This record gives sequence, structure tokens and C-alpha cells, in this order.
Amino acid sequence: MPETWLITGASGFVGRSIIRRLDSSIDVVALTHNSKVTREHGDILAVSNLNNIPKEVTITRVINLAGAPIFQRWTPSNRSKIWGSRVTLTQQLVEWLNGLESKPLLVSASAIGFYGLNDCDSPFKINDPVGSGFAAHLCSAWEEAAKQYTGQKVIVRLGIVLGDGGYLKQLKPAFKLGLGFTIGGGHQGLAWVGIDDVVRLFMEASDTQGNSTLLAVSPTAGSQRDLHQACADALQSKLRLNIPAAMMKYALGQTAEELMIGGQYFDSDSILNQHLNFGQTKLDSILSKYLN
Repeated sequence: MPETWLITGASGFVGRSIIRRLDSSIDVVALTHNSKVTREHGDILAVSNLNNIPKEVTITRVINLAGAPIFQRWTPSNRSKIWGSRVTLTQQLVEWLNGLESKPLLVSASAIGFYGLNDCDSPFKINDPVGSGFAAHLCSAWEEAAKQYTGQKVIVRLGIVLGDGGYLKQLKPAFKLGLGFTIGGGHQGLAWVGIDDVVRLFMEASDTQGNSTLLAVSPTAGSQRDLHQACADALQSKLRLNIPAAMMKYALGQTAEELMIGGQYFDSDSILNQHLNFGQTKLDSILSKYLN
């Protein structure tokens, strides 16, 4: 039976990576306002409104990745934009899906911001409750919106995704110039996951995992300093700077407190017990692939 996948956030780093790896037999409907998606992938049906999807199209899988960039100062206006692009959009998506006669599998993104912040002495486990802060409140509401879907759904809590975009793309220019850095000492946990593993999770999620939550974090993830030192090594550079936490807090406020100064460590056994077979667990090979 031919498949048609509906992808929100198709123009983002993860969305583009998924589309590039799809088999040609899978048709794609992209919910997007970005015309670049169709310029890069001419066989995609791009719609700006769910009601514009032709009635005769039967959606077999929904990958929900939409979300405005979260690495920006959380002004009231930006908070509203971030919230609307995740929570409100997912509410609208689920309302539309619940009206379909044939219910596709929904694979909906969330993030590890759900858990709040910790240190290496008290690593998070997948079933730990929601934490505190804006990111935790956002992720909790985002997931709750997805859970209102009456069909099968899988929620994927994403760590920092490492690949040919996103976090590494932001780091690379400074590190290539020999200006490698850490923030506030770099001892905070930085829970990363390789893009290949993320793509596989979204593409291979199945009805047997229905109504479950997956934690997409490498079991070998460590501190910010670990990752940044590995980036410097991959680019034959050095870590020369330590940016004071107070400076970042002054520049970005609560955004810096939750996403840069604070950190997250995860219990590796809890990650491995999901039996998700993470394939990208060695930083040197990931960074060699995407930074060089």
C-alpha cells in the first residue's frame, strides 16, 4: 500500500534530514509557509493549512516537528511565538487528525527540556516527572496536546541534535577560528543525540510503540566541556575561552539560565533499557563526519 507522510517543520534541520532519506515510494505532504521546501524537493505537496490537503489523500504517518527556534531571548513576544509554534500548532493538528476516518500514526517531537535541570550526581531517568522552568512547562503542554490524539502516538523527547546543521553549525565558525569556548566552566550536562539516530526513530516508530514516550539521548552524552573539547579536537583547534555565566545571563536572561548555564545528565541504563539501538554514540566519529 502506498504511503503518504504529513510532516510539520519540514524546512527545519531534522525535517530536511528525514525528507532526504525517504524512499521514493513515500509521498510527502509538508505543512509549511516556507517555499524553500518545494524548491529543494519538487515532489512534495506543500500546504500552509491542513484544510488544503486534498480529501482523496490518505495520510499514513504524521511527523510533527514544527517549532520556532528556542535559542533566542525569551521576551514575552518570543515566548508567545515559541508556544504557538509548538503547543497551539499541535492542538490544531490533533483536532484535524481526530476528524479523520483513517487514523495515521502520529510521531510528535518534544524535548528534554521537559525534565528541567540537574547535575551529574542526580541523573534523570525517562520516567521522571516534569521539571520547573519555561522549557519544562512548554514541553509538558506540547506533549499534552499530542496526547489528545485518539489514534496511536509516539512522543520523542529530543536532546541536542548533532549533525550537518543545528548546534554544530552554530559552533563551527568560532571553533574554526581557534575561539573554542565553554560557558560557566562547561561542567553542566549536555545531552546530545546523533541526527542519524533521530531520523531513524521518527521513520521507524511503529504502532507497537503506540502511546509511548521515547528519550532520544545518546547513552554516552556527558558535559558541555566534553563535547566542546571534542569539537576543538576535530577542527584541530583549542578551547581558549570560558564565557562567564553572568555574561550569558545578562545577554539572554532565562534562556541562558535554562539552555546554556544549566545542564542535564541522564542515566545511561534508563536510556539503554528502551532498546532503541543507538548507532551514533562516539563523538569523534560524529564530529569527524559533520565538522570536517
